[in-house]
Amino acid sequence: DAATDEILRVDPDDGTILARGSTGERPRGIALDEASGRLYVANTETANVSVLSLFDLTPIATVEVGLAPLAVAVTPTQSQVYVANSLADEMSVIDSLSTTVAATVPAGRKPWDVVVSGNGELVYVAASASGQIMVFGVDQLLGGAE
Repeated sequence: DAATDEILRVDPDDGTILARGSTGERPRGIALDEASGRLYVANTETANVSVLSLFDLTPIATVEVGLAPLAVAVTPTQSQVYVANSLADEMSVIDSLSTTVAATVPAGRKPWDVVVSGNGELVYVAASASGQIMVFGVDQLLGGAE
């Protein structure tokens, strides 16, 4: 809920709010990591990512990233989280084990979305202002390009 800076868990049958979790300002993109039981939320106005418990939405960590993060994706097989920082023209790579930024890489002009391939080996970033789809190998990003 971008108006209240919260994530809501809602009963799909009747719409009842089951849990609320606080985020940074203007939560936008979210990604679930079911293996670790974590939820990652890109907070556009506060330039950070909230890490919450998937079970009860309690805060685990807040990770500072680039300006205007809009989208977030997880690859549990590599313990990495990818964040498209739209106004910084970059992607942050978060080490999910330490909840710290492991790398920052150029990602075209105004990266808008980020997706991890089904096999977890590739990361795709859509850069809206440059009209590009950038493709990164996870192994390339593990090298820690800064």
